[in-house]
Amino acid sequence: MAELERVTVTIDRNLLASVDATVGSGEAKSRSHAIDLLLRKALARTQMRKAILLAGGSRDKLMAPDGKEIKPLVEVGGVPVIERILLQLKRFGVEEVTVSVGYHGERIVSRLQNGERFGIRVKYVWENADSPLGSAGSLRSAQPALNETFVLSYADVLYDSLDLADMHRFHKVNGGACTLALANAERASHFGVAQMEGSRILDFAEKPVSAQSHLINAGVAICEPSVFAFIPKKTPCSFEHDLLPAMAKKGKLFGYVYSGPWFDVGKAQALQSAQKYFERR
Repeated sequence: MAELERVTVTIDRNLLASVDATVGSGEAKSRSHAIDLLLRKALARTQMRKAILLAGGSRDKLMAPDGKEIKPLVEVGGVPVIERILLQLKRFGVEEVTVSVGYHGERIVSRLQNGERFGIRVKYVWENADSPLGSAGSLRSAQPALNETFVLSYADVLYDSLDLADMHRFHKVNGGACTLALANAERASHFGVAQMEGSRILDFAEKPVSAQSHLINAGVAICEPSVFAFIPKKTPCSFEHDLLPAMAKKGKLFGYVYSGPWFDVGKAQALQSAQKYFERR
């Protein structure tokens, strides 16, 4: 049984009426029991339990800059990138992660297994590395497991201080199908670029010739199951080229600006910066 702490709280009269109604209905035995129940329900609604990690694709997409390892398994500060992401997700209450795997996927499975040693459940969806589904195609394969609000993360980016709880609150307030974490980049045209109006993303372009914004896709998103309606039937299909622009056009895509440390380990210079950063941690 969880250890209980005695606290004193001051409650608005209208809220206290809801507490008393919970007691009166027989759902709770006392006011303190009712407050505990109501808090637990409220927290459950604000917590994300599921996530997907995109770690699939072909050899050309997955190999690290040194050509010796796949990007999700590159060690940064002595810990593989994908493990760092798992631990970050767990920190914010995620309980179940689906990992899409392709080239050398068996090495990822061997490393993570069922997630027990990380305190998180890990499942897998597989794609043929010779004919990959694309990032949106992999997402579509995982649809049965993603039947509630979920986190989507690329398995080759590190975002050390991204507050997923705050991002989730932001997402719920805006009511979109997807909220994309955005980082600032000087050479934005090397990434997916978002054009914003307030918190809404009006347009999204993957690696445009000329970038109209410095806000780029940081490789993390919070999504509703409604995103699956935007995935085209074709295969392969891309989260960046197909799904994000389609949601932006329908006004269903929002951007959460993240200003903390962010590293794309698929780029040699960024990988070196990540190594230095995490070695100091």
